[in-house]
Amino acid sequence: MANVANEIADARNELRLRLQPIFGDRAIARFDEALTHPSFANETGLPDNQRLEFLGDSVLGLLVSEILITKRPDADEGQLTRMRSALVNAEALATWARAIDLGRSIALGRGARAGSERDQKNVLADAVEALVAAAYDAGGLSFARPLVEDIVSK
Repeated sequence: MANVANEIADARNELRLRLQPIFGDRAIARFDEALTHPSFANETGLPDNQRLEFLGDSVLGLLVSEILITKRPDADEGQLTRMRSALVNAEALATWARAIDLGRSIALGRGARAGSERDQKNVLADAVEALVAAAYDAGGLSFARPLVEDIVSK
């Protein structure tokens, strides 16, 4: 287990460096929680990312809606809804997660590590939503906005 913990810690440090252009040097208190899968939490007693995922889904939807309203003043409600759906879905979030190699940073339980869950679309998308919530928790909408802008720009 120590080897796995070291690998995850190294991957998270690399992820923090990749995200530094977005977050700067500000600490995100719930960063580790955002990257803790329920299977790992069940084995360790650490908090998992499910509650953050719940919040992140809403923050992500709000900020993407804000981006679309600003960038597409000519679009009607139906068009905006379709655009938001194309940007905020498991496949789109997983694509961004893969681009930054987020999967290496997710703490998974033994059974999940044995399979290919680290690269599963829903596992990655859930972690992205949780990361958005952790950013929101650390500094509100203004702090989460650059992350969301990066997510939807890919």
